[in-house]
Amino acid sequence: MEVLVAIGLLSLLIVTFGKTQHSLNQMNRQSELRTRGYQLAQQSIETAINKKMEIFNNSYVGDYYIDSAGTWHVLSPSEKEEIANEPKFKRKMNIANAWRDPATNNISEVGTEDTLTKIITVTVWYYDKNSEHSLNLKTILTKWED
Repeated sequence: MEVLVAIGLLSLLIVTFGKTQHSLNQMNRQSELRTRGYQLAQQSIETAINKKMEIFNNSYVGDYYIDSAGTWHVLSPSEKEEIANEPKFKRKMNIANAWRDPATNNISEVGTEDTLTKIITVTVWYYDKNSEHSLNLKTILTKWED
């Protein structure tokens, strides 16, 4: 009888360890995907910062993706970018004019449109098994002198 109890407890321990290991592997995978998503979003933010004058001179507003040709990067209108060599990820860069509160001159949801300030929002979608996840990274660009 004691042997059966010991075998039962050992089986329970093995199953529990296996499920814990599986859960840790899933959490690690989710963390890796989220980290890669933020890296891809940061790439777009850095490209927007480097193309600041092009964005302002061409009055870009709307959804774009970064079309890479060698070392050149071109902003092309699009809804979502299919990222080469990254089949689990898609991204989009939205460029919008900022709005300023007339009383405080702070950026706000309403007020006066400020065409000298752009809000850049990059959204990255990633897929894991049967679910879609998304994350956003945002920055503000100004045409003011540095």
